[in-house]
Order: sequence, then C-alpha cells, then structure tokens
Amino acid sequence: MMQKEIRTDLAAAGIRQFLEALGLDLKAQGMEETPERVAAAFGSFFAGLRKDGVAVLGEPIHTQSSGLIAVRRLPFYSICEHHLLPFFGTVSIVYLPCDGKIAGFGHFAEAVRVFAQRPQLQERLTGQICAAVAESLTPAGVLVLVKARHLCLAMCSEKTGLADIVTVSACGALKEGETLYESALRLLEEE
Repeated sequence: MMQKEIRTDLAAAGIRQFLEALGLDLKAQGMEETPERVAAAFGSFFAGLRKDGVAVLGEPIHTQSSGLIAVRRLPFYSICEHHLLPFFGTVSIVYLPCDGKIAGFGHFAEAVRVFAQRPQLQERLTGQICAAVAESLTPAGVLVLVKARHLCLAMCSEKTGLADIVTVSACGALKEGETLYESALRLLEEE
C-alpha cells in the first residue's frame, strides 16, 4: 500500500476550493492559512501510506517463549475513510509464539501506528494488524482486539454518544472455535 509522496500544494488548493464551496470566506473568517494547515495535518495523519506495517515489526527475536504473549491497550488515532473524521481507541494483541519467535513490544506500537495512519475502517485496521503479526512472526496463532470511538458516529447521531465499537481478527490456533480463543480474549479483557 506504499504510495508516492504527498503534494501539499495541490491538497491545500483543493481544501481551499472545498471550504469556499461550503460558503466560507477564508479572509473574513481569519482562516487564510487553514488550507495549508489542513493539508499538512492530513499529510501527517496519512503517513502510514508510505510505510510498511510488516517491516516495522522487525526481525523476530529468538527465545524459549511458548506461552501466550499479550500487548494490551496500545493507543491509536486514525481517520475514518467514509467521513474523514477521527476514530480512536486501543489495540490489544495476543499471540502464541512458534519456535520461540517474538517481537519487541515497541515494534507492536509502531505497527499499530503505521496501519492507523491511513484512511481506515476499523475492521480493516484490525485485520491488517493481525495479518502483519502473522506474517512477521509466523506464530501458531494471533488475536487482535480493537476498541474505538468514532467521531463520525457521535457527531451524526445524538443517540449514539461515544459508543465503543469492538472488532476482533484472529488466525491460527487463536481463531474463533479453537480451544485457545476464549483464553486469549479473557487475557485481553482482564483489568
């Protein structure tokens, strides 16, 4: 999904046209530099388009680990591709190493950041993280749980407030129906 470099000049021009089409007078509103600021911000928000989410997990570390390993509540911020509004929350990952191959905990946070810094759907984000861990570490199983709040939902419907949306993606020995599935979920939900 690696994409070419961004053109903030073209983005700023498009944002200027968009805001003016909505009836905003950018000079009267004191928003003269808003198009450039928005273009720069979205360039940062979408920085993950130019990074490889699998590569950031690095080379596996070889250990004697054989039990479930969990990294819980990694914070993330992303942009919903449907409305270009933020959604944010936490990602929790549990995996069962194969042949003792693990990754450094900071690498999981970086992988989450790379996949979150793209126009996203929460379901896709969950699946991409699961697939990246599976590809990088070739574990016996992976389970990823994402809990998020979507501003597009909160802003468009008064009745939803800031409802939590929870998605799960799993593979191998930790997928639904396997013996360890419930154990992995409980591990991620413990306080």
